Amino acid sequence: MTKDFGRRLSHDFDASQILDALAHMNSSHKAKLAESQKSFVLSLHSPWKPYWDVLKAAAAVYAIVLTHLQLAFHVCDIVPALFVIQVVVDTLFVVDSVLHFNTTFIDANLMEEVFDRRLVFRHYLVGAFVTDWFTSVPLSYFGHVSPYIECLRFGILCRVLKPTCAYIVVTISEAGNGTTRWDSASDLPNSVADQYFHAYYEAITVTGGESMQPTTTLEVFTSGVMPVVGVTIQAWYVYKTQVYDVAPPPQPTILTTAAMHSNSTVGLCAGVFAQIHHVEDDCVQRTDAIHAKLKNCHVEPAVQNLPTTLTLQLQWTLHEAFMRKVLFFQSLEPEGLLTLLQCIEEWVALTGDVIIRAGEESQAFYLIQTGSVDVFLKGSNKKRILLKHVGPGDFFGEMSLIGDATAGDGGRSCRTTANVEATSFCTFQVLYKELFLVLTTQNEQLKAFLTQARAQRLADAKHGQLKASAQEDENVFLSTSTRWPRQP
Repeated sequence: MTKDFGRRLSHDFDASQILDALAHMNSSHKAKLAESQKSFVLSLHSPWKPYWDVLKAAAAVYAIVLTHLQLAFHVCDIVPALFVIQVVVDTLFVVDSVLHFNTTFIDANLMEEVFDRRLVFRHYLVGAFVTDWFTSVPLSYFGHVSPYIECLRFGILCRVLKPTCAYIVVTISEAGNGTTRWDSASDLPNSVADQYFHAYYEAITVTGGESMQPTTTLEVFTSGVMPVVGVTIQAWYVYKTQVYDVAPPPQPTILTTAAMHSNSTVGLCAGVFAQIHHVEDDCVQRTDAIHAKLKNCHVEPAVQNLPTTLTLQLQWTLHEAFMRKVLFFQSLEPEGLLTLLQCIEEWVALTGDVIIRAGEESQAFYLIQTGSVDVFLKGSNKKRILLKHVGPGDFFGEMSLIGDATAGDGGRSCRTTANVEATSFCTFQVLYKELFLVLTTQNEQLKAFLTQARAQRLADAKHGQLKASAQEDENVFLSTSTRWPRQP
């Protein structure tokens, strides 16, 4: 006889009970799995989420305000603190994009919060990932980039969408009635011009906030803050364009004349000079270091005794643009240019000033930096014979000096052959006779260049004299014909 242990399975069971039990086991398993995975994701309803959203909104507003200022004026280069803040803001946006890969979302069909990391990752990747990364490119990490690449900063404007939606939700929840604040210009039964001027007036007055008639807390805050932001931007723009850029800076020559009596003026002039002529940072730092030592002494002797290398570097920066476009300088080696920089002096002439008179002893070699002059002779009837009109980058005075160099009698054999008169305000770089002779003696290439130029100008002068002589003969013939008419 066999003894039965336990109960026999009955064929009279309810299948629905088994299915319910399996469903309960499945849901329990999913719940336990979700609980185990919650530690790896951030809940959408976390108590820290609102604070993070407020921080992102503030960073987005800051970035939106600063973006156009940075693109237009490079304010981060002027104010280093703004660059640090920009790095922090870029880092915040990058961290926010990374956190979104681990933040739950609400399933639109089930209306349930999804904790599955795989689903969360895929949901963000196919959703807002592209927009978020486009609006959070950390350009500040790469320092100075191309202006075209910097235009990616405008992607931050896409982040206005969420604050705008939040504004609409808060406004509807606080106001509720949805009443119209002021009539739209398009609703007015007037002409297009009247509608335009009405809209223009509202756009101007809305900056004060009162015309919006703010009622909600957010509207009051916005209408109070945005005018301040607008005034700040306008003040910065006026300062940058009207004061900083447009105001005429002091001339570099002031650095060695009247301004030498004030240490503060020297510092100001040196800073403006360095900014205008784009002096290298190393040179600026060395100049500042020397200026810092001059606070308790007279300035002029100290500035005159600057180190030779620093003086040459400043002179090269001042004259670099001029020297690159003058053919005369292109014939010199770098050593010759440095020697020339130590020898030349700056002269000025007003309109009508006679710089050289024909027949006088040669004195100097002139390079025209700005302005123009006439080179001319005087005929027998004292009428002016124009040989040449020369301007910036040209030179004169070399003909008699080269003749002195070849004569070998101390420079007394050759004299100037033409007159030179300023036809406008001119600035010259002048090289005196003794230094000119030394420089041309040591530099055969320069001497050959000037000798060739002298030969060409002698030919031009001879041609001008022949032309003037022919003109005089013609005038004499015409006057004689007028005084003694032929008899019929």
